[in-house]
Amino acid sequence: MRVPEDDLRRHRLQREIVATVLTNRLIDLMGSTFVPMVTRDTGARSADVARGWFVAAEIAGVQELLDRIEKNEASISAAQEHRWLLALERILARTVRWAVENLPAGAEVGEAIETFKAPVAELFEILPSVVLGSQRQSFEEMLEELEGGGVPADTAQKIAAVQFLGELMEVTRISKEVDIAVADVGRAYFALTDEVDFALLFELLSMAAGEDVWEQRAVQGLMQDLGEARRNLTLALLAHEPRDTSTEELLARFRERNDERLGAMREVLEELLTSDNINVAALTVATREVVRQSRIVLEGRS
Repeated sequence: MRVPEDDLRRHRLQREIVATVLTNRLIDLMGSTFVPMVTRDTGARSADVARGWFVAAEIAGVQELLDRIEKNEASISAAQEHRWLLALERILARTVRWAVENLPAGAEVGEAIETFKAPVAELFEILPSVVLGSQRQSFEEMLEELEGGGVPADTAQKIAAVQFLGELMEVTRISKEVDIAVADVGRAYFALTDEVDFALLFELLSMAAGEDVWEQRAVQGLMQDLGEARRNLTLALLAHEPRDTSTEELLARFRERNDERLGAMREVLEELLTSDNINVAALTVATREVVRQSRIVLEGRS
């Protein structure tokens, strides 16, 4: 039985009840090992991991998505529903790691949600027009699968867009840092996919991690490093240009200034893809080179 909100606010055990409800929601979707695993991998406190999950879930509108999936259960197969729930779990797991690493320690949950929710919602709306390359392919493939499985178009688009949640939160953070409209930052951020295929590197890293715990932790660290590289290039792309410059103009000038560095990044990726053994060691070398070049670009030493 649902407790009326007014009654809950007056209840002397309000905090304990809310904490229990949120903990149950987290465990139901993510499993009982999720918080200990992230705590182990990141060194964060359990409370910070749980906070990161709740922030990510609220910004993504997870409960609304779950309600929509449940509403359409009659028109989708159990296998499809299970696959989408697993995908949602993976998306939230990635985003929680981003939140743990990037949200200020001790930040209020309500404040964090307020900071990100509206900008991320705006980015959700424009996402179909700004994702490029392998990320566009991933978006369109999921959208096609969802709609083909009987999911209404608006719900399908929201689920397909949520896979980019962590990136949209990073775009929001950059937008606030440089005081540029979030939509403009989003266009610049995703336009860089045509220069360096970060999505491909992330995918290769996710496939390379085996059962070894230390290898998994190494891969998580490399993913964070790639996030830094993408952030560096976005900041460099947006720097020193008038606010009304189009994304196409920004990219053209960015390529002129950084042709050698961008070429070096593409070269290491091409070398990696032609390798007979794409393992964690090879991905470590490639990631470090991409990060190194991105730092040079950001410093303006091209």
